[in-house]
Amino acid sequence: MDCGYRMMSEYLKREGYTINHKKVYRIMKNAKLLQTRITRDHSDKKYVKHRKVKTTRP
Repeated sequence: MDCGYRMMSEYLKREGYTINHKKVYRIMKNAKLLQTRITRDHSDKKYVKHRKVKTTRP
């Protein structure tokens, strides 16, 4: 199954296991089953480029 440790802990809870996400993280880290983190680029925010601030007083 291709999922992260939080989703895996939810699957295990549904199956009846009593385990939290921290222990699942440690187990998956030791078994080298963790996925790489997804980083998102937030540098292209277009709404900031065209924003005009109108002041009414100094």
